[in-house]
Amino acid sequence: MELRELYTGLEERERILRAGDLERTSVRPPRLTNGAGRGTYRHAVEAGPPGSAIARADVARAMLDFVPVETTVRHAVGVSD
Repeated sequence: MELRELYTGLEERERILRAGDLERTSVRPPRLTNGAGRGTYRHAVEAGPPGSAIARADVARAMLDFVPVETTVRHAVGVSD
């Protein structure tokens, strides 16, 4: 699969999510690592990840942190170390 196809599919999935009634946040991590989480991360709303890698544990932390945050609802959020 070419990257172009991958990103076209991603855009289509996010378009479908935006059109629905679901309150959701789409989290966009870059390269995932298996290292221990740092407990911190950077994020950008409606943008790609601000860095090049992030531990899986930190993605999970970000996902939980975004649940009560109104400004992330119905948005894509890039996360990274």
